[in-house]
Amino acid sequence: MAVGKKILVVDDDPVFVRLVEQVLTQKGYEVLNANSGEEGLRLLFAHRPDMVLLDVVMPRMDGWQTCSRIRDISDIPIIMLTAHEKAEEDVVRGLDCGADEYLTKPVGTKELVARVRAVMRRAELPSSREEGRGITFSDDFLT
Repeated sequence: MAVGKKILVVDDDPVFVRLVEQVLTQKGYEVLNANSGEEGLRLLFAHRPDMVLLDVVMPRMDGWQTCSRIRDISDIPIIMLTAHEKAEEDVVRGLDCGADEYLTKPVGTKELVARVRAVMRRAELPSSREEGRGITFSDDFLT
């Protein structure tokens, strides 16, 4: 269970938001909802969630702009979601603007929860610099 972990869902599709909220709540997450990028930024400041699930296509401030704004101020994990066919350029754009993961809707609930857990897990790992270990590259291998 994910007791105490807060996830901010920023999406203008109320049906999708309701489903995601239900699934994540059943898994022990606290879920905050925003239906626009602007509202998402306000909730991010006010509630300090542990992760953001961010739709790409929204009116006014789209997911790309919202992701970039979040990255300007925070290293919070971000999973971007889109209902459009996943083109390689869109995935690259999402990852380049700061997303940690990129998914296409519809996405299965089990996969969504698994990816949330995986991204949270990676975000909680101490960096090698913090532990005093270094990564070296030799003979085409990272050690």
